[in-house]
Formats: sequence, structure tokens, C-alpha cells
Amino acid sequence: MIVFRDRANVSRKLKVYRAGTNMSWHCLSVKLFHKICKHCEYKTCCLLCLVFRPIRDLGVNFLTTLNKDSFKHLPRLSQLDLFNNKINHLPDKIFEQLWEIQYLTVHKNFLQEVSEGIFTDLKNLRTLDLSYNKLNSLPSRLFSGNPNLVVLYLSGNMVKMLPVGLFNNLHHLEDLDLSSNSIEAIHETIFHGLWKVKRLNLAENKIENLHLDTFRDLESLENLNLRRNHLVVISPVLLSNLVNLAVLELSSNKIVKISEGVFDLGSLKELHLQQNYMYELPENLFLQTRRLEKLVLFSNTFVELRENSFRGLSNLTSLVLNNNLLKRLHPKIFSHVPNLEKLRLDSNSFLYLPMKSLDYLQKLTAIKLTKNPWHCDCNTLYLSTWINENSNKLWDSQPTCKGPGELGGAEIRSMNFDSLCHGQWASMINLSARIPVRPSTLTPHP
Repeated sequence: MIVFRDRANVSRKLKVYRAGTNMSWHCLSVKLFHKICKHCEYKTCCLLCLVFRPIRDLGVNFLTTLNKDSFKHLPRLSQLDLFNNKINHLPDKIFEQLWEIQYLTVHKNFLQEVSEGIFTDLKNLRTLDLSYNKLNSLPSRLFSGNPNLVVLYLSGNMVKMLPVGLFNNLHHLEDLDLSSNSIEAIHETIFHGLWKVKRLNLAENKIENLHLDTFRDLESLENLNLRRNHLVVISPVLLSNLVNLAVLELSSNKIVKISEGVFDLGSLKELHLQQNYMYELPENLFLQTRRLEKLVLFSNTFVELRENSFRGLSNLTSLVLNNNLLKRLHPKIFSHVPNLEKLRLDSNSFLYLPMKSLDYLQKLTAIKLTKNPWHCDCNTLYLSTWINENSNKLWDSQPTCKGPGELGGAEIRSMNFDSLCHGQWASMINLSARIPVRPSTLTPHP
């Protein structure tokens, strides 16, 4: 290991590759220094380190190999960035003297494995990023020497199984990202003891089932992401201890039906259930979800929504229902969401909307109604009137008639009583579909 200590001498010879508050001096490979340092005895790609700052940025340097002594004389190093290189191996003791390091990132490299004791000496480590490598397994005691770890990123690897005890000692962990792996099953105790975890990302794996006790100890959890897995059923017991959960992502799974009680989560503010196979919402499903502000349900198979489908959602401000098969809404369904501001009903199968169904939405600022087969007869008169009175709330473009006949393609807002109802015979109290009216002749009895 060679260490330059004469700043003035070095600064005349070295070209600084990056500028920035903490990046004026960097560790660079010997290959880059052959013309400067004629005394270098190393033939492989070891590192020459300038020791003026406690932060080392080696990111995006095309490094493939690190010598085991690369960081040997840097005991005061607090941050080390090795991201976006081509490193495929970390020597066992490469980090053994980095007693003060708090931040270590090795993401976007080619690591296929790491030895069990490689991070053992990093007692003060708070952030570790191993994401987007090629790791297919993790030793069960890999993090046993890192009790102060707060942030751990393991996403974008090829891990299939999390060994029991992997997170046992991480009582200060707050952010755990395991997304974009190949995890098929999770042991029921894998997250036990992680009382301080606030964010858990399990998205884009292959998880089919979760044991009822999986999230038992995660009382501090605020954000849970289970997007793009193979989940079919969500038990009410599974989420029952998540008293601080604010964001729940369950989109792009295989969920067919949700049972009452699943979302009895008093702190929940955002719920994503899009791109599943749900065909109904049980009435009173959200009765205990009173803080919910955003509900995303697009791309399911709903055909009808009943009166109490959204009961309890008095604080809801955004409701996304597009790309379903919806034909019918109960006339009073929106009476339970008086604070709704954004509503998407586009890309469904609506022929018309019930009378007064939108009148409950006094705080609405944006609504999307396009790509429905609106049948422009007397039943559509309510919608036409509402659109004309709330034209500033239409989002994107104007809804148009699917038919009948020559009305196909016409904007609903241009429809009036005469064009929709064929004259004064229709009742404004009980509007009915267009029917030809034939005069009748009364013949007196003899």
C-alpha cells in the first residue's frame, strides 16, 4: 500500500476525476498511476489512497478486483462508495480495519457471493447497499457483526431463500429492501425482533403464501410493499399488528377476494390493490380504515359496486377505478366519500350513471369518464347536465356517446333533453330509455 501525504506535491501531478465538497481526493487504481508513481511494486489493481478526507468515492471506475489491503490504513474512513463497477469478488478481510465506517455501498457490481465474516468488524455501520449484484444466497450470520445497521438494501439480486436468523441482530434496522429477487417463501420468524423497521420492500419476488406470524413484530412499520408477487389470499391476522402502517402495496398479485377485517388498519393512508383479479368489494370492508386518503383499484374485474362498498372512507381524496368491467354503481355509493377530489371511472362498461350519484362529490376537482360505451338516451341526461355544470372538472378529454345510431361519437356534453329523450313525453322524475310514442285513440263504449 502506498500513501501520498504531501498534498501540494500530489496536487501538481494528479488530475482530479470528480469535483465536489467531499470528492476532491479519491482512491484510484495503480493502473491509473503508472505514469505518476514509478515506485509502485503492485502488478494487480490495488489502490493508492489519498487520506485527506474521511469519504472515498470509487464509483463508476470500471474496477474489477480489489486487493485485500486496499483499505488497510484508513481506520477513520466513514463512507466508502464502490457502486457501479465490475467487482466480482470481495476478499475476506478487505474491510477488517474500517472501524469507523458508517456508510458502505457496493451496488451495481457483479458479486455472486460474499463470505460470512466480511462485514464482522463494521460495528458502526449504519447503511449497507448490496443491491443489483448477482447474489444468489446469503450466509445466515452475514450481518451478525452490524448491530447498528439502520438501512439495508439487498434488492436486484437472485436470492431465492432468506436463511433463518439472517436479521437476528438488527434491532435498529429501519429500512429493509428485498425487492426484485427470486424469493419464493419466507420463514415465519425471519422478521421477528425487527421492532424499528419502518419500510419493508418485498416487491417483485415469487412469494405465494405468508405465514400469519410473518409481520408479528413489525409494529413500527409504515410502508409495506408486496407488489408483483403471487399472493392469492390475504388473511386479516397477517396485518393485524401493523398499527402504524400508512402505505400498503398489494398490486399485481393474484388476489381474487378480500375478506372483511383485512384492512382494519387505523393508520393506513394509501392502499394499492390494482392489477389483481378481484370481482367484488365486501360491504363495510373499509369501515375501520377511516384515515385512508388514496385507494387504487384499477385493472380488476369489478362489475358492480354496492352502496356500502366505500363506507368508512370519509377522508378519501383519490379513488382510481379505471380499467375494470363496471356496469353498475349504487346511486348512493359516493355518499361515503364526501372529501373525494380525484375520481377515475374511465375504461369501464358504463352505459349511464345513476341519477344524483355524482352530486355527493362537492369537493371533486378532477374526474375521468372516457372510454365507456355511454348509451345516449334519456338515462344519460343526468350525466350530460352534470358535465355541463362541472366542465372544469373533466380530466383529459370529453366522454362521447357509443350510440345509438347517429349519436355515436357525439360528445355527451352536447346532448340535451330533446336529443336524448325525443320530446316532452319523457318524465324528468323517472327517466326511461328512448321508446317510440304512438298516439292512441279512445273508443267510447256503446
